[in-house]
Amino acid sequence: MTIDDFFLFFLSPTWQNIIAILKPLGLLAIFIFLLAIIWALTKSKWLYWYVIWDSEDFWKGAPVPFQKKARETWQQIKKQLLSKKESDWKKAIIDGERIVQDVLLKMGYKGMNIKEKLETATKIQIPNIEELSTASEIYENIISNPDYRITRDRAVSVVKAFEDFLEYFEYLS
Repeated sequence: MTIDDFFLFFLSPTWQNIIAILKPLGLLAIFIFLLAIIWALTKSKWLYWYVIWDSEDFWKGAPVPFQKKARETWQQIKKQLLSKKESDWKKAIIDGERIVQDVLLKMGYKGMNIKEKLETATKIQIPNIEELSTASEIYENIISNPDYRITRDRAVSVVKAFEDFLEYFEYLS
């Protein structure tokens, strides 16, 4: 069998008969798969949540929705500040920083920490950028030095900076 015989097979009536059968079967398969996809999209909430809901928020100019778990975490942060233990205050700062990091990431700021993310922002974009920068320095001190001492008032001011940021962008309203 030569290469010419191989190519001649595709010009033969046998191949034409095979194609005549495969074309309608292929079109039928495509039609069935399209119907299955459309049916699955109408039966699931995926289309609503990932397309319609996002586009409605985009056109309304609504902020990215703040998740219920993050709100519960924020309430726990506030409770930790009422504690008499310095370790609870530090934990409140760490948890608050994590939420702010999440929000900044969703807003499109890139970087490994808050300080790097804030380098690309201006005071017009984030009104309390200086307070956030100071708060991120305290957070870095807590993370890098376990013996770092912090007063309750200082911890409250750091968490307040995080809270002001989150309230400005309507995440805690």
